[in-house]
Amino acid sequence: MHAIKTKMKFWHTGLVLLLVIPVVLMVTRCAKEQTESTTSRVPTDSELVEAVKSRLRQAEGLPYAEEMQVQADSGVVELSGLSDNLLARDRATRIAESIRGVRAVVNNLTILSERLDEDVEADVKNALAMDPAAGDWSIGVSSEKGGVTLTGTVDTWKERKLAQLVVKSVDGVTGIKNNITVSYNLDRSDPEIAAEIKSTLKWDARIDANLIDVQMRDHSVILTGRVGSALEKRYAIEDGYVAGVSGVDGSGIKTQPGLREEMMPEIETPLPDDEIRAAIKRAFTLDPRVHLQDVEVEVVEGHVTLTGIVDNIKAEESAAQDAQNTLGVWSVENAIKIQPVQQLSNRQLKREIQQALLRNPYLDPTDITVAVHNGQVTLTGEAESYFQKWAVGDALAKLQPVTRITNNITVPHDQPVFERPFYGWDPINEDYAYLPVKKTDEGIAEDILRELSWSPFVNERDIQVTVKDGVATLTGTIHTWYQRNKATDLAYKGGAVDVKNELRYQFGPLLTPKT
Repeated sequence: MHAIKTKMKFWHTGLVLLLVIPVVLMVTRCAKEQTESTTSRVPTDSELVEAVKSRLRQAEGLPYAEEMQVQADSGVVELSGLSDNLLARDRATRIAESIRGVRAVVNNLTILSERLDEDVEADVKNALAMDPAAGDWSIGVSSEKGGVTLTGTVDTWKERKLAQLVVKSVDGVTGIKNNITVSYNLDRSDPEIAAEIKSTLKWDARIDANLIDVQMRDHSVILTGRVGSALEKRYAIEDGYVAGVSGVDGSGIKTQPGLREEMMPEIETPLPDDEIRAAIKRAFTLDPRVHLQDVEVEVVEGHVTLTGIVDNIKAEESAAQDAQNTLGVWSVENAIKIQPVQQLSNRQLKREIQQALLRNPYLDPTDITVAVHNGQVTLTGEAESYFQKWAVGDALAKLQPVTRITNNITVPHDQPVFERPFYGWDPINEDYAYLPVKKTDEGIAEDILRELSWSPFVNERDIQVTVKDGVATLTGTIHTWYQRNKATDLAYKGGAVDVKNELRYQFGPLLTPKT
């Protein structure tokens, strides 16, 4: 049985198996020797095309990746071809944006759907109603030829974006016209808005705020400066949408992939725990899934503990993700409790779960067995990949009455695999996909270095790789926990059956924190 609809294609067959030789490969050369061609210069358009094609074909959740056309002109990548849902379309954009050298992505993928408008509209309304955050908003929905139009009013830009994301998760939606208006209940001065945006940028571990300038003009934000990747530019623009903003213009941000080593924030002195705590709390105020008063934050030497009570799993996960993305955080212990406001009988909740799985474009509920008891859900069945397995859990985490998910769906791999922390998963940005292809230790190490060399977030010259019996050990230095987790993901993507991340922070705790 498979948890994904049969129209999807996966790379599980037709690959040449290599003999596993018990060799220890110590890669001591810091990428200047191994990947000088990709670190000292900007990749050519032809190199970018091949890199984007390769990663699209290897990624889970892109059923038409083989037929996608990729073009590049001065670092601007254009995608064309087919996709069967908007989540997959967005995944293709994020994958391309995450490749060093890509300055921007133009996504012209066409969505295929044969669903009736009345069915799509009904599913969209139900998805919004059952979402623990969007369910509180009054949003109008109409559908024509798969295109969904949203109307209504919300309080923040983040809420407007979240409503659109919920709609993208519905099978059959081919496009979205978001006419939701943002109506703030407060009037803020331009200097006040600019100060908050600068603070948000400063504490975002995914970008370097020192390279970005913030200007205001009648509540409109103008961002200029430089970043190391198209994805960092997206994060910077998203950080600009704080309360009181009428719009954000990020066209003045230039992507300079040839200067990657300057693009990640460096911590030169210890960041005070009280300032880290305040930054995390501010991040909560910008997250429509997290209510500030529900979560307590404790910070001790950069190690964060979250406590409190929230009414849904997605809020718990989002709070942990917000903390993880904060500069100066070395680890997060999530001790938040789930106590839903809405109560449903076991039969009612099981019916809602079946509907959630049915309207998700990635899933087929006939292949999944669901057991429900007092809000606790147990999943069994078999999936072809961990992407599929976690897609099921993510769909149910967005249902408010669900208090706990035990995901016992199995993945039939013949080698040990990594199960990442659940709160870091989402159907657009997640790209971890272990493929049970046997490689030599040398081949794994070379592929890990190749993955690191293409990443805009990790400088491979600072990382050394040792591989023995398929287990990769990473040593060297990084600046943030975000970079540390990226390095782990890239090592698994390179083919490691397990990863020992012994990377140390250039300025941080002496002991490596738990992932």
